[in-house]
Amino acid sequence: MRRLAFGLVLAPLVALAGAADYRLQWPVQLARPDAAAHRIVLEADVYRTVQRADLGDLDVLDRDGAAVPAAVLAPARPARRAPRLVPLPWFRLPSPDGAGARDWAVIGRAGPDGALQEIEARSVAAGSGEAPRTALLVDARTARGPVTALDLQWQSSGALDVGYRVEGSDDLDTWHPVPAQGRLVDLQRDAERLLQRRIALQSPSSWRYLRLTPEHADRIVPITAVHAVIPVARAAPDAQWRALAPGAVRRVEGAGSQFEFELDGRYPIRWAAVAMDANTAVRWHLESRESGDAPWRTRAAPWLAFQLDDAGERSHSPPRVLDATVRDRHWRLTADRQVAQAPALRLGYAPETLVFLAQGSGPYALVAGSARTRRADAPVAPVLAALRERHGAEWSPPAATLGAPSVRAGQNALEPERDWTTWLLWAALIAGALLVIALAVSVLRTPPPKP
Repeated sequence: MRRLAFGLVLAPLVALAGAADYRLQWPVQLARPDAAAHRIVLEADVYRTVQRADLGDLDVLDRDGAAVPAAVLAPARPARRAPRLVPLPWFRLPSPDGAGARDWAVIGRAGPDGALQEIEARSVAAGSGEAPRTALLVDARTARGPVTALDLQWQSSGALDVGYRVEGSDDLDTWHPVPAQGRLVDLQRDAERLLQRRIALQSPSSWRYLRLTPEHADRIVPITAVHAVIPVARAAPDAQWRALAPGAVRRVEGAGSQFEFELDGRYPIRWAAVAMDANTAVRWHLESRESGDAPWRTRAAPWLAFQLDDAGERSHSPPRVLDATVRDRHWRLTADRQVAQAPALRLGYAPETLVFLAQGSGPYALVAGSARTRRADAPVAPVLAALRERHGAEWSPPAATLGAPSVRAGQNALEPERDWTTWLLWAALIAGALLVIALAVSVLRTPPPKP
């Protein structure tokens, strides 16, 4: 009887100790086992498995099942591309700082496209001789973008170290200073050479014309070419799309047609697109919500989506970019009029990256899907910042890949956490009552002492 009472007390504790943690796990395959940090690009299976909107039930465990420091970061950005070098037309001019500079007039001749084809410097003072043309006039209109620097080339003719003042103009008449840094340097000693041929502008310039004046008005540099340095923006991450199954669409009649959709995972949605029949144009109101009883929140409105078929050439509206990343499971489209056929809603996302530190010992496993377990906050970002100081700003942890998923705790991990305090109290009361009853029965069965 006493064993039964203790068993009733310990049963909830045993069940709690054996509670499942995560639904699925994936083996992590490291590209560089000796690295201090690794990154995993999250796959669609992972997003379908996680339960929490903040991806808190996503973690990495070491060989002993202990969690290692990990954090979910924004989608990996493509590597920065090298800037473009655009050749620019350029012309020699007398320096505006030289002697008799006010006695000269600059006359430009433009071609049919408006680009300068010829620059002539004429004297407007009697008896003035030919001034040395040490300044440069650069036609920057062909750059087709903001100029962040000028790259110059010249014929090597001995040691060179000269700075330039940069000015900008839109009419060749009024000039404005353009803050710039850099000098033209060409120095050589034995087999070593120091070469600097770029003048960086402190802020991108959109002036139509640029004038370069040497710090010494009489210094002539044998320039042979001038290029504009145009920065190239990073490419946007490639979007992956989830096409909602037709069975998840429900039409609701009203002032306009309304369609509801259900997403199958916690994807970081950033783009939305509507697929319709040809020659259709509809204004949509896109909404989403976390659960079936939560209020709807507007994500895009008004949103004109069209699909046209003109003489065999099909065109359609571009995807709509959402204002923020959304992980909601329920989505709704409302048209401004009745729509005969249900549209197909496509939601796009860029996969995020989970970065973890190689703490403990491998092999490591990615685990996901839990109603009771949450990933602990870890200082991963400061560690990555320190590593980038060592390896360079463009450095990123080596990529790790995921193997085939396997069941870890299955559906048991999705059971909500129970309040075991009440169960323990009831078990203790029942055990105590049984113990009292057992003692009473024992007393009753004990024969009275003989007189």
